[in-house]
Amino acid sequence: MRFDYQPEGSNTLISGALSNQGLSKYDISTNAGIGLTLRTKFEPSAIFEWALSGSYGTYFDEKPANESIQDEVDLESLTQISAGIYGKWQFTYFEIVTEAIYTQWEAPVFRDTMFFASPTDFVRDGSGAPVLLNVDNVGANFDFKYEPPGWSGTYLAFRGESMYFFETDNPVSGDAYKWDTDLYRYNIAVGRKLAPNVQFKMVFSDQDKFDFKYYTFRAYLTAAF
Repeated sequence: MRFDYQPEGSNTLISGALSNQGLSKYDISTNAGIGLTLRTKFEPSAIFEWALSGSYGTYFDEKPANESIQDEVDLESLTQISAGIYGKWQFTYFEIVTEAIYTQWEAPVFRDTMFFASPTDFVRDGSGAPVLLNVDNVGANFDFKYEPPGWSGTYLAFRGESMYFFETDNPVSGDAYKWDTDLYRYNIAVGRKLAPNVQFKMVFSDQDKFDFKYYTFRAYLTAAF
């Protein structure tokens, strides 16, 4: 269920939705939990807009990989919370977009992430109960786009993006550890609109240590009908 509300004469738009999953879940959830998302968008001028968003809800699915704990842990009690900020500035031939989102999950710990033998798929404490941890990360990106004057339909673009994973406590040793690997990446693109519904672009990307060890070069031809 979704709603939109904009006070009369205001440049603020409030949107929200009730669903069966949280904001960062990209596929269909199999549990009966409830998720709530809210987004407030502000347009103080014709060239600038920004927004705040948040989400809270369940995310953990009932599926074969989780069978060893779904009878012990109420999967609907495992929740995630997200908070994000977005900004867009456009003037003459320039456009800048930036956004960031913080997300935290309450989750059981898979044994494979601890690299030690276990009779079950999940790490357990001394009493045999599954260990639950709060894990979180923050992702951000910055986009810059320029359309040269006199070259209608042509643009140059740059995107820088990163994902940083905060430390959490190792349930085996008690030491703090990174629960996933940080990601840093940049993209450079050149695009040209060949026709109203046809666009060609080339994109170069590099990531990690920016030493061209994990780079890609891609060319796209897109046609819309």
